Amino acid sequence: MASKHHLVVEHLEGIKAEMFERYSTVITRYVDKRNGLYALYRGTDLYYVGLARNLKGRLKDHLRDRHAGAWDHFSAYLTQGDRFLKEMESLILRISLPEGNRVKGKLRGSRDMKREMFQETKALMHEELSGLFGRKAVKEKKPDKVKAADNGTRTIYLRRDYKGKTYRATWRPDGLVKMNGRIYSSVSAAGRAVTKRGTNGRTFWWARNEHKDWVSLQELGW
Repeated sequence: MASKHHLVVEHLEGIKAEMFERYSTVITRYVDKRNGLYALYRGTDLYYVGLARNLKGRLKDHLRDRHAGAWDHFSAYLTQGDRFLKEMESLILRISLPEGNRVKGKLRGSRDMKREMFQETKALMHEELSGLFGRKAVKEKKPDKVKAADNGTRTIYLRRDYKGKTYRATWRPDGLVKMNGRIYSSVSAAGRAVTKRGTNGRTFWWARNEHKDWVSLQELGW
């Protein structure tokens, strides 16, 4: 019996597409109206990845839609529920990049750290080069208060997960930050109130970008 403590509770791998025509009743018993993830293969190559709340119906559709003839066998992974199915599908799409999928998976609740890591690495490289050439590294200073050209009169909602707790704040057009009923002079001051040490507010706090993903203020260019 499948354990209710596992995400994937049953699976089928390497099943021929012709099972739908020759033994449809058997397929029905195993995957009809069951939810989970599935993968379509052409030979040994992964062709397409998808999710469904009725695996039999979706797989049968792919025998007639634009994917017809492009795959010859499939694998299916049945799950307890559908809460994390979309995120699982997105992860698989981003890792495997199947030929038949037109879109790349989106990680809506995840923060992309690449630009922040780039900036930090760039700063370390600058410091290293300055040392090699006998020059004192000069750190670029940015004003803590946001300029009117950056966000107009809009209030920016901030968030940060830190040591197991989520902190939320509002960054006002005048540059002041409100958090837990208190007003701070800058995003760095508000960040320092959380970490209890010197903090760069632009790398500490997150805000939503145009895709509604949480990214650092630095990544947003603020």
